[in-house]
Amino acid sequence: MDVLIVDDDHDVRQELASLLRDHGHSVGEAANGRDALAMLGHTPPRLLLLDLMMPGINGMDVLGVLRRTGTGIPVVVITAAHRVRPMVDVPVLHKPFKTDQLLEAVREALSPRRPAA
Repeated sequence: MDVLIVDDDHDVRQELASLLRDHGHSVGEAANGRDALAMLGHTPPRLLLLDLMMPGINGMDVLGVLRRTGTGIPVVVITAAHRVRPMVDVPVLHKPFKTDQLLEAVREALSPRRPAA
């Protein structure tokens, strides 16, 4: 799968999944951090679209697990929170965001990394 969408809002997941599928991406969905972590163990995506504010295991918890385990899966945070500390190598899109912003963030995250000069 190209992209795993992790958001507790069913409508948001459906809208994002539809948009990404329309642009040729294979998509998985998880309604919370616990389900996302379980899916990562079975079928790691090329990219994680991750909401921060979820009940139980939230997005920051998922990021912590990813960093501790060193999966290397790129993450784009999608959040309604207006005050989010900048994160190294993790782009943040604030809801509501524009379609072109999301598609650009996905394109950049999925593009092959160029070695530092």
